[in-house]
Amino acid sequence: MKLKQQLPPIKNQELLRLAFTHKSFYQTNLNTCKESNEKLEFLGDSVLNTSITYLLYSKYRDLSEGQLSKARSALVSEVFLYKKAMLLSLDTKILVSEAGKKINLNTNSRLLASVFESVCAVYFLEAGLEKLKDWIESIFKEDLLDLDKLLELDYKTNLQEKLQALFKKTPSYEVVEKKEDEGKKYFIARVLLEGIVLAEGFGNNKKIAEQEAAQKAFLESDKLEEKKGS
Repeated sequence: MKLKQQLPPIKNQELLRLAFTHKSFYQTNLNTCKESNEKLEFLGDSVLNTSITYLLYSKYRDLSEGQLSKARSALVSEVFLYKKAMLLSLDTKILVSEAGKKINLNTNSRLLASVFESVCAVYFLEAGLEKLKDWIESIFKEDLLDLDKLLELDYKTNLQEKLQALFKKTPSYEVVEKKEDEGKKYFIARVLLEGIVLAEGFGNNKKIAEQEAAQKAFLESDKLEEKKGS
């Protein structure tokens, strides 16, 4: 079981509050709210990428540019940032509209990833890039050590964790072997939740097909969250 992690030591609480302010809250509180966190998200995306790039480059000098790029893409993906945001309990801090609360917008994976980026921006503005890199390294410490997992992002595990959190249910997979006109084999995998097909994936082996199906389903899981909240 992973322990909850800590936010960086940010002194400017007004700016930190802005990092948690979703546009839906801003749009429904124009008299008291000056702006949303969108510009902080823009800055945070950049400084987070820079920090992760530096950490990977300094730790894995023997990797190719392609491998470093793949590892970075995994670490800054919605999947990873959503997990970090949940470990930081950001879902309990986000400010959303009343309508947003009704559909559990605070648990939306894309929104949580963007709030994590906004927090990075605030700490960067207050403490600078070196301090931000130190905090990012502490947050991503285990992931940076497990490079093999980074280079093969496991969407099946991510999807299972997400569906268990939302519905307390585990997905299942169906794989059908097909043949192309040239006789070359390929596979179609379907990921299902209680008999309902969530997505399909294709690949020249079962593992690739299942991972593609899981990836598509995970990236569409926000729609499932909205249905659950409606």
